[in-house]
Amino acid sequence: MKTLKDIKEMKLNDKGLTLVEVLVSISIFFVLSSLVYGIFFSSVNSSKKVVDHNELRNELVMVAEQINDFCDNAQEFKIDEVVNGEVTAIQVVDVHDKGQSTPLKIIKKEDGDLFLIESNIERMINSDYATAEKTSLTVNNDGNLEFNFVISFKDSTRQAKAQSLFTIYDVEEGGNEPTQ
Repeated sequence: MKTLKDIKEMKLNDKGLTLVEVLVSISIFFVLSSLVYGIFFSSVNSSKKVVDHNELRNELVMVAEQINDFCDNAQEFKIDEVVNGEVTAIQVVDVHDKGQSTPLKIIKKEDGDLFLIESNIERMINSDYATAEKTSLTVNNDGNLEFNFVISFKDSTRQAKAQSLFTIYDVEEGGNEPTQ
C-alpha cells in the first residue's frame, strides 16, 4: 500500500500538464489569436478602402479628361434639355480654324450615367460600376459650362465615399481650358 509520501513523490515525478495549465494555455492561445485576427482583418478592410478610393478617383479623372477633350475648342454652350428643373443635356458648339462648325455635340446625363454624343454616336463615359447620379451641369451667365462631377459606386457595399470635382469650362477666348 502506498503512503502519502509515495503519492507526493509520484506526483512530482509525473510528466504532463494539469487541467489548470491546459486551460491557461488555451486561454492565452485564444487571446493571441483574436489579436492577430483583428489586426489582420482591420488591415484588409483598410486596404479595401484605399483601393476603392483610388478606383473612384481614377474614374473621376478619366471622366473629366474625356469631358475636357470633348469641350476642346468650344465656342458656345447651350442648355439642350431640362428634366424636372435639372439640366440633363448641354450642346457644345465648336468652331474650327476655318470658321466651320462641327456636327452637333451633346453632353448628357441619363439614369446616373454620363454620355457624350457626337455625330449621332452616343457613348457612355463613366464605367459600369460607377454612377454620376449627383453630377450637375449648367451654363452660367457668362456662357461658360459649369460641371460639378460627383462619381460614386453603384454597389453600396463598396467602401469609398463619392468623389467630386467642380470645373468651369471657359469659352471667352475661343479655346477651352477648364478652371478649377
